Amino acid sequence: MRGRAVSSLMSGSLYVFVKALPTAAVTVESPEGPYYPGDEVTLRCDIAEYTDWYWYYWRRGNDNIPNQNKQSITIAHPDQAGQYQYTCEGSRQNRPKTSQHSTPVSVSVRAFPVPTLTVQPSPVFTGETVTLTCGIQPSSGWTYQWNILGSIKPSETNTYIISRATVSDQGEYWCYGVRDRSRKSTYYSSTVQFTVNALPLATLTVEPQSPVFTGENVTLKCVIESLSGWIYKWYKESSRTPVSEGNTFTIRGAAESHKGQYWCQGEKRHRPTSSQPSRRITLDVKDSKPKLTLTPGHQLLKGDSVTLRCELGVSSDLVFYWYRNTQTSDPLNQTDGNSYSISSVKVSDGGQYWCRARRGDPVFYTQYSDAAEIKFTDAGSSTLVVAVGVVMGLLVAFALVILLVLLYRSKKAKGSVSVTPNLGPQQSNSHSTTSQNRVFGGAVAGTGDVVYAEIELKDTDEKKKEAKRRATMSNTLYSLLRPVKSAVSDGGGDRSSDVTYANAK
Repeated sequence: MRGRAVSSLMSGSLYVFVKALPTAAVTVESPEGPYYPGDEVTLRCDIAEYTDWYWYYWRRGNDNIPNQNKQSITIAHPDQAGQYQYTCEGSRQNRPKTSQHSTPVSVSVRAFPVPTLTVQPSPVFTGETVTLTCGIQPSSGWTYQWNILGSIKPSETNTYIISRATVSDQGEYWCYGVRDRSRKSTYYSSTVQFTVNALPLATLTVEPQSPVFTGENVTLKCVIESLSGWIYKWYKESSRTPVSEGNTFTIRGAAESHKGQYWCQGEKRHRPTSSQPSRRITLDVKDSKPKLTLTPGHQLLKGDSVTLRCELGVSSDLVFYWYRNTQTSDPLNQTDGNSYSISSVKVSDGGQYWCRARRGDPVFYTQYSDAAEIKFTDAGSSTLVVAVGVVMGLLVAFALVILLVLLYRSKKAKGSVSVTPNLGPQQSNSHSTTSQNRVFGGAVAGTGDVVYAEIELKDTDEKKKEAKRRATMSNTLYSLLRPVKSAVSDGGGDRSSDVTYANAK
């Protein structure tokens, strides 16, 4: 076969198909983003061809993720924010033994946000509801921690509510968020400090000042200095039903029914919706008829001084008018005080007097008082009365002196004598043997009968007895009392005198 070109017949055609390896695909199963450092995420690697893949390889960027060989894995994102690429591939025992690498899936990990703390409303007034909001966007996936005046309080929501704020709620507040998935915390919010302001105060004034007179007009005014748009309401006693509206409340013709406590308060549509209530003023209504008095009295002598007083029970801002004999528009006098004096009265000053008062603008006049009359007493009659009084006084004094002398002598004799009644002359005879030691006295009965009393000395010393007997006889005092009216005997004869004798030792 040398030298000859020899070739075989061509074989039959053989077609070789080169098939690409199966392709893996990564999907994020849960949860949806956004993602923050430390958040967990579940990834799945799917290979369409074949079903006997038993080993999976996972990579983050160029780095293998250790200890993760399942088709579905749950891993935590890195602690640093950034953009991370995840890929996977599968392995099997038969051909093809591996799959292609998946196309990278990009997952964005955000940095932790700084919460924004806000306070509503602002400014804060006493009694208002205050809402603090800890803002983190997006707001889902967080729990919240609140620093409330130095105390940490957890909350499931991003709001903290203070009901009916008071001054004690003033202070510093801040918050931060805690991630549900990783339990990692955000940065702290900025510190917020708010002040609880007192509600604007309603100021009440009244003109004229209480007490007021029946029939007088009374004007009450309510003013709130801060803010605007107030609607003023007036209240009486403890009732919450307004008796009037407007910054001025006028009572025309005050009466007993207007007595009581009044106060006002402002209201408005926008916060603060109410002011502090004003102070309470007590309105007292007094009778407008004065009482006129004279000092020293109504009966006077020429030259005496007299003071007229107009009593009303109210003294502020009053001018008093004085009238004599007629109630005319032209008064006798006018004073700023409630008294009017005449230093030396004359006959022409006699007569009836009235008073009344006025105050305010427009002017209010009280009623007229009842009349008080100045009368004059005759000087001669007065002198006679004085003289009679002096004589009677001397007589009474003289009688008192006599009575005191009698009492003195009676006390001097006490303790040394005893009194034995003697009813008749018969008995005096039976005691004649001892008459030297006895002293007799008599008392007059209404018809002239005489009643005797026997006084017996009790001393045991005979010498002393005799001395006392003589002293007794020498010191005996008799008094004769003459009644003003004398008794007349039945026969119309001589008058019988009633005589009383008293023997005092």
